[in-house]
Amino acid sequence: MPCLKAFPEENDLEKIRKASEALNSVLSRYPYNQRPDLIDKLQVNDVYQLGSKKTFHYFVTHGTRSVGYTAAAANEWQITEANLDNFKKLLKKVVDKNVPLSEKVDDVVWEETFGFGGALCKKW
Repeated sequence: MPCLKAFPEENDLEKIRKASEALNSVLSRYPYNQRPDLIDKLQVNDVYQLGSKKTFHYFVTHGTRSVGYTAAAANEWQITEANLDNFKKLLKKVVDKNVPLSEKVDDVVWEETFGFGGALCKKW
C-alpha cells in the first residue's frame, strides 16, 4: 500500500543531507544561537551590503535556500543605522531557546520595521 511507504524516501535523503550541510554552514559562520553576544557587534554592512556575498542577508537567504525559502528581498530588509538596534534585539529573541517560536515569528516589529515577517526565525 502506498500509504505505508517508509519516510524519508531514498531520494529525499540527499536533499535532507544538503539542507543540513547548508544550515550548519550558516550556523557556523553566524553562531548567534551559541554566542548571542556576537549580535552586538553587527554593523549595517554586516547585515546587508548591495552586491556582497559575504553578508548575513546573503547567507540567510541564499545559503539556506535548501532549508526553506525566505521571500524577503534585500530591499525589504530595510536595515539602517536608525533601526539596527531593533534588528539586534529581534535577532537575540530569535536565537533565545527560552522564547517560544510563536513569539519569535509573530513579533509585529518584523513586519513594521523591516518589511518582512518572522521567516528568519524559522531557520534558527
